[in-house]
Amino acid sequence: MNQKYSRKELENVGGSEFPKKGLYCKSCKTWIPQFEELDEKSENYILTLIENGEKILAMRALETIVGCNKRWSKIWVIHGGKPSPEFKGPPCPFCGKKLRTSNAKQCPHCFKSWHHA
Repeated sequence: MNQKYSRKELENVGGSEFPKKGLYCKSCKTWIPQFEELDEKSENYILTLIENGEKILAMRALETIVGCNKRWSKIWVIHGGKPSPEFKGPPCPFCGKKLRTSNAKQCPHCFKSWHHA
């Protein structure tokens, strides 16, 4: 099964629909759409916009280049086109599951907080 969306497929996607294929982000449980028409040069341009804090411009550029809707461009831009890394931090002092970073002050699993500790 092709994990990339063609422009023709994108024409039939509704504005409130979420992607059903692409790369899966385990952190937020969302599919990050991948696009057949996104070449390396265009992808690098969009990633540069993201790095420079120009996320709205990056979304608009992606929408223009591949023909996706705003929701999908936002999902792609938030993730930089690939899944977020799995949790790499130390274990939560409450539930023992991995935290996102070593500086975390709240667990993404049990939601316990130690901001004021």
